[in-house]
Amino acid sequence: MSIDEGLLRQKVKTDERFFIELCLNVLDKKTNQRVPFKFNRAQAHYDAARSQYDMILKARKMGFSSEIIASDIWACAFQRDQHAVLLAHDMDSTQKMLQQRVLPMLASSVYPIRHEPRQDGVIFPDTNSRYYIGTAGTKKFGRGSDVTRYHLSEYAHWVNPELITGIEEACIDGAVGRIETTANGTNFFYLDWK
Repeated sequence: MSIDEGLLRQKVKTDERFFIELCLNVLDKKTNQRVPFKFNRAQAHYDAARSQYDMILKARKMGFSSEIIASDIWACAFQRDQHAVLLAHDMDSTQKMLQQRVLPMLASSVYPIRHEPRQDGVIFPDTNSRYYIGTAGTKKFGRGSDVTRYHLSEYAHWVNPELITGIEEACIDGAVGRIETTANGTNFFYLDWK
């Protein structure tokens, strides 16, 4: 039995989880090989429960960053005029997010996604969308940008958490926001979480 290619393409463009699990690959922690992105139990639970704005207090290596990155790739690839922002807590993490997660996911997608890598992210010319990947606290991000999606990674480890105010002010109506982090003692994030 063959699947209608037109229906398959339409489902990829309209069903985020279907796209992620059918088209994207991630690095397997045990084998260090790229494998199809199948949601683990924690990811499936989050996918079923997520809302417009989420704060995730997590253990390490549960896959939340990868899931959020995949979600933002889907939005930028198939929805017009998206401006997704991923801010990591330090420069090293920023480069790893771009070079070891975002770009390999795009390159290994079984559904071809036209994209143009940049030093600070990715442009999606077919949808006029962009995915900015930067470091919390740098002056480069923000001014004049309308944000449709943001992902704040390891937020409890940010040196300057006040940066979130600028991000929130840049969000358009209906923007999607996700903060994920491991704990970092009793600090600003601990108070926000409580």
